[in-house]
Amino acid sequence: MFLMKSREKQKTITRTLRISGDLDNLLEKDSKDKRISTNSLISSILTKYAEWDRYIEKVGFISLPRDGFKLIISSMDEQEIRMVAEEVGSRQPKNS
Repeated sequence: MFLMKSREKQKTITRTLRISGDLDNLLEKDSKDKRISTNSLISSILTKYAEWDRYIEKVGFISLPRDGFKLIISSMDEQEIRMVAEEVGSRQPKNS
């Protein structure tokens, strides 16, 4: 698995790509809002893809807003939560 070591200096590669003007404007705006460079924002987006998104697609995960997850959990009693957790856990591959 690809993991970025944020504190270690890594060799970088310059890569040129084409993006739409709208996307460029969005990236520029978001990087200013976060007070980081556009390059840093794009790098963090690509790192998230490399470390997380490409794997979750393969195993069938979905994204769910935190409030939606809280609503689902709050509608279940402790026994139901335990039963679902055990069922889901039993389907996950074991680390060797």
